[in-house]
Amino acid sequence: MHIVASQVGSGYYSDIATSIGALQVWPEHRYYATQHPFKPSDSTFVYLNIEQALVDQIEVVLHTQQTLGLSQSPVIAIGSSYTQLLLTLVLHASGQLAAWLRVRYPDVIAGAISSSPTLLGAPGLGLDPSYDPYGFAKIATRTASSEAGSAVACPTNVHKFFTTLFARAQTPEGLEQINTDLNLCRNSEVQSYRDVNATLAYYVLSNWVSAAQFNFPYALPGTGQTDVPAYPVREACNLLANDTLEGTPLFYAMGQALPIFTGNANISGGCLDTSAGGPSAFGYQICTQDYTPVSYDGVQDMFYDLPYNLDSNSQRCLQQYGVTPQYNWAASTFGLSS
Repeated sequence: MHIVASQVGSGYYSDIATSIGALQVWPEHRYYATQHPFKPSDSTFVYLNIEQALVDQIEVVLHTQQTLGLSQSPVIAIGSSYTQLLLTLVLHASGQLAAWLRVRYPDVIAGAISSSPTLLGAPGLGLDPSYDPYGFAKIATRTASSEAGSAVACPTNVHKFFTTLFARAQTPEGLEQINTDLNLCRNSEVQSYRDVNATLAYYVLSNWVSAAQFNFPYALPGTGQTDVPAYPVREACNLLANDTLEGTPLFYAMGQALPIFTGNANISGGCLDTSAGGPSAFGYQICTQDYTPVSYDGVQDMFYDLPYNLDSNSQRCLQQYGVTPQYNWAASTFGLSS
């Protein structure tokens, strides 16, 4: 995980650790932020896998125990999602890493608290009943709803945006209107329905679901010119609060909302650059050992019909990273299958 100053010592688990006088350790995950096995930074991710990440965490624990004379102190690993340790010692790893640390290294890790991991969502587990692949989309939609403090009309307007987007993409005039109303940069302009379906629509969806995961009650450093505000989904939804939004005003509001999620990193020369990004550490891990099938339907959620497809995901991973996902990795490595 990438640690930022505002996170250290904050949150529920840190409050618990402080109350019992535990030492908190916040290690960064290899290939995230500035942590790379070699210098200069290795951009190929060749040494990025979960087995090595677990060993990194254990090395940090053992070094800390030896250096500070805490070899008899129990270690609790805690975290959420994929990417936090507690020495009574607390190790802040991640939700998935915390659980896997306890399974793989029970002699070092006395216990683990794993919050919102996707452990049971890995393919190949043979679960009955299976997990709900639409669950994540429902939660992301709830984050943008009045139930979570956002504007009442926000989910409806986000869904309306996607419906209008695909309708406009049917004609050359509609495509031109999309480029104009979203103020897309030249390198991001759509020229066909395929461009909209394969690139733009998924870009907008990805921004909203990512923001739902990082909808913290405090500001975070953005990757652009400004910080990401506290409760960024609420901030973005404020721009989509008018239930009469249609057409150009709706697209303009969406174009203003998206940069909130990145701290204006997707604004280039005053226009919206949807090509920003590229290969990333987490993207690589999704394409190797950490893929969780997620589906959207535009009925139970505010997005559009997009069921997961393992074949198309494998093709994308091979094209972008030159690797094929190990869909059964968790089941075969940790014996989690039934």
